[in-house]
Amino acid sequence: MRRKILMAFLAALFGLAIGAITASLIGTVKLMLTPGIQYSSPKAFLLAPPRLFMEGLFWSLLGGALFVLPLGFFLLAGYAMTFRSERAESRRTRVFALGLAAVLWAPVFVFGFRTRPVDAVLLAVAMVVGVWTSLTFLNRRLCLPSDS
Repeated sequence: MRRKILMAFLAALFGLAIGAITASLIGTVKLMLTPGIQYSSPKAFLLAPPRLFMEGLFWSLLGGALFVLPLGFFLLAGYAMTFRSERAESRRTRVFALGLAAVLWAPVFVFGFRTRPVDAVLLAVAMVVGVWTSLTFLNRRLCLPSDS
């Protein structure tokens, strides 16, 4: 049981990292393609994307750690505690990933993105990627034979 909870926590952290990186990349591209953005020099044009990415990564990690990680950990822990080997099939992983992402996305949308639907959809993409990653990680670890 401890092993399953530890694996769920590690999967939640891994999903948070991948989801935050994805959200930061999407946000950087969205901001760079926003009409009306002007750069003072070619150097500023070259330095803007990495700086935007790093700032987006910081805020994505902070927001994810505060609002998504706790609920994600509990959902993954429940998934791990009731795990059966047939859940590791890719078809079922897809269904679980979309369901868990929807459960994680709903409160974030209601409390933060109701007035910005485009940003909410882009965040949903990042959350699906993060949940898919964490479920794949967790499925692989739980399918391994247990030492205990």
